[in-house]
Amino acid sequence: MDDVAFQRILDCMALSWTGYRRVRKAVKRRISRRMTEIGAATVEDYLQIIRQDHAERETAGILLTVSISRFFRDRRMWEALGEMITGTDWRKRTSCMAWCAGCASGEEVYSLKILWEELSRATPLPPLDIVATDVNAALLERAGQGAYPPSSLREVDERSKQRYFTKTGGEFVILRDLTRGIHWTVHDFTTSPPPCNRCDLIFQRNNLLTYYDPSIVIPVLKGIAGVLRDGGLLIVGNNERLPAGDFPFKATLAYRSILRKEI
Repeated sequence: MDDVAFQRILDCMALSWTGYRRVRKAVKRRISRRMTEIGAATVEDYLQIIRQDHAERETAGILLTVSISRFFRDRRMWEALGEMITGTDWRKRTSCMAWCAGCASGEEVYSLKILWEELSRATPLPPLDIVATDVNAALLERAGQGAYPPSSLREVDERSKQRYFTKTGGEFVILRDLTRGIHWTVHDFTTSPPPCNRCDLIFQRNNLLTYYDPSIVIPVLKGIAGVLRDGGLLIVGNNERLPAGDFPFKATLAYRSILRKEI
């Protein structure tokens, strides 16, 4: 499959060529295998199928998903987020809610739980509930198991490894206590409203703003603005920027990818 044909598939799915340019080879291989499986001889055949068959369109969406993650990816962001959380009045609340969108196999979700636990040791914080969503049910099942290779934990210090994981064979497994309050949910943020009514913290990193067309990005951001509390935090990717529009998210001095909702 050449790049022109691949761009036609991206256009059909309202996805951005710019976001896929560096990762397109692996994605193109997945799509090509799927075309062979269902007997689509040409890209035009495949486009006709995904336009007419909702289930196949969902399958295409999963195949086009790019999942690259590890614990505490971009460590400086996590450090800045920890300082911001301890500086808020969230500790006065009875509970806090986070939404991790496009959570893949769960490294980001557990990183947030570990950060919350560590902060709570110094400054008492309320219980944290996390709605962790992805379109790929298989990835969510893997996330729920909480087992990871050593390469996923290269940003985790030895003390945290001992405190929050058990070593089983060649993998590190999250302690069961850390899974409390995590709700793994199959969810497509491009077609469904946010899965929670009120959030204090929303992770939308290296996903929406990188891979999707503005026709998708703008309504999703409006939905996020509707459920994020005033003063709540939106975390985006390090190199991602909001599109032009009247959004109530302001950059913080703490770190460029941490935005605060302000009215």
